[in-house]
Amino acid sequence: MTGRGRQADSELIGRTLCDMSKLLESAEGAGGRIRAALELLGKLVPYQQCALLDAEAGFDPRLVAVPVMAPDEKAELASELIALLGKMLEERALVPSSPLVRWHSHLAVPLIGLDEVIGVLFVHRDEGTYQDVELRLLSLAAAQLAAYLTMLRARGEAAASMRDLKCAQQAAESALLGTEELVHLFGEEISTPLAAAVAGARALASGDLAPDERARVAEAIEHSVRRQARLIGELLDRSSFPVHKVRRALRTLAGIGSLAAALEEPTSA
Repeated sequence: MTGRGRQADSELIGRTLCDMSKLLESAEGAGGRIRAALELLGKLVPYQQCALLDAEAGFDPRLVAVPVMAPDEKAELASELIALLGKMLEERALVPSSPLVRWHSHLAVPLIGLDEVIGVLFVHRDEGTYQDVELRLLSLAAAQLAAYLTMLRARGEAAASMRDLKCAQQAAESALLGTEELVHLFGEEISTPLAAAVAGARALASGDLAPDERARVAEAIEHSVRRQARLIGELLDRSSFPVHKVRRALRTLAGIGSLAAALEEPTSA
């Protein structure tokens, strides 16, 4: 090959790899972009059939084929590439270098993202034998495609994390709203017996009650205070109330109970 021919080949390789890189810059329409990149690959590594196997953990393997294959043929090729992927993973576990496969009219290279084999890039031609230069070019394309798949997965994980965070935030807001509503309801429920206890304590303090009435009022106040204190304690154990508000209510109840007991003591004596 003349120097001019080699220069033309170098320009074609550089231009094609650059075009593939531009295609794989965005996550929008990822499937179409991957297919277009595989079509561009045909300028560097001639093929009759090209396929990319994406084997993301937690998902069924996905196969992109150019040109489009019949369903049964595509399923057969996917099965073969999955088996090949398993062998690549085994070989990589033994030898850290990237395993490459070449069978005359077939080439297969692993897609490696974040130092893990995440798929396979495969090409086949009906005539001729693939050379080392084409294997190297296929490896360069595989590196670009692996980086793109890794980027897509990272974006997917980030989006999932954002959804989880949003759900957690909504759950926290709902829990807070529920707590506020429960505190409001509890305040309404407890206000009446507390008011009665306060009124009874004031009646005891006035000195206008007969001894037997003082005893009955003091007993009623103590019973009411103990019942409300027990209710607050049970709610506090659920850890869903603002603790400082509940403790303040308990101190108030304790104070009323002590007052009732103190006022009732002289009569008992």
